[in-house]
Amino acid sequence: MSIKNLPADYLLAAQQGDIDKVKTCLALGVDINTCDRQGKTAITLASLYQQYACVQ
Repeated sequence: MSIKNLPADYLLAAQQGDIDKVKTCLALGVDINTCDRQGKTAITLASLYQQYACVQ
């Protein structure tokens, strides 16, 4: 995980339900409102991929 890729890592972690990685990315300063190219936030991706633990 590099600083340059943190936003992408954050979104992927939410999509995959990796709560620890989501928390790590946020602790390292990723904006919670980061969006992908389609405008989807981490909470949207987590919901779409049924990663409900991440949504909470």
